[in-house]
Amino acid sequence: MGRFGPDYQIDLDRQIARVRVAAPTQLDFAWLAEGVRKNNMGLAGFKLQAKASAADGKWVLEPTRQGFAQRGAAPPDGGTVAWRSFRVLDWTEPDRTALEQLP
Repeated sequence: MGRFGPDYQIDLDRQIARVRVAAPTQLDFAWLAEGVRKNNMGLAGFKLQAKASAADGKWVLEPTRQGFAQRGAAPPDGGTVAWRSFRVLDWTEPDRTALEQLP
């Protein structure tokens, strides 16, 4: 398994790198960004798709229970566990990293 997981895709024309992580993993976006930069690639941001719920101003990822601050509007479904898409904010500063749900 490489730095970007066992199943990754890099599309240089669209400037997108995709990774599917099959096993539960704690996410460290600053570490991932550094790996991308070490491979001489630029990085504009992260989009995350995961099963998550909202509680106490945080998005909680299942099944690791890793939480990130919630930004943007509250979820219309009350934050129940569901597959969701997020934009990752402040990923260069792990203590400030937050998730904003995408429509």
